[in-house]
Amino acid sequence: MPKLASCDCVIKEAIDAGVISVDKNSGKVFRHIAGKIKELRLSTEKKGYKRYTLAYKGKVHKVSIHRTIWIQEHGIPSPLLQINHIDGNPMNNSTTNLELVTPSESKYE
Repeated sequence: MPKLASCDCVIKEAIDAGVISVDKNSGKVFRHIAGKIKELRLSTEKKGYKRYTLAYKGKVHKVSIHRTIWIQEHGIPSPLLQINHIDGNPMNNSTTNLELVTPSESKYE
């Protein structure tokens, strides 16, 4: 059985601890520190996926928005599955546009 991506566990832990949250409609990521909420800056990787940097428990992680939204809404996905953008647009991170698929079912890899 493949291991869970360690970053997925960090994302889940940070969400559960109230350290980060994602607005599933806008795709904006927020960090919650000492009663203040700060929107995190997003970057776009070569394939068009939106990412942000999560500093948590002394480590820095590059994290995809679509993974964070999926984990926030559904929990950590099986390591045997991928999160697919149904319409093929990596900028469209609406929960209705994300689905779990096997690598062979992924339409837009």
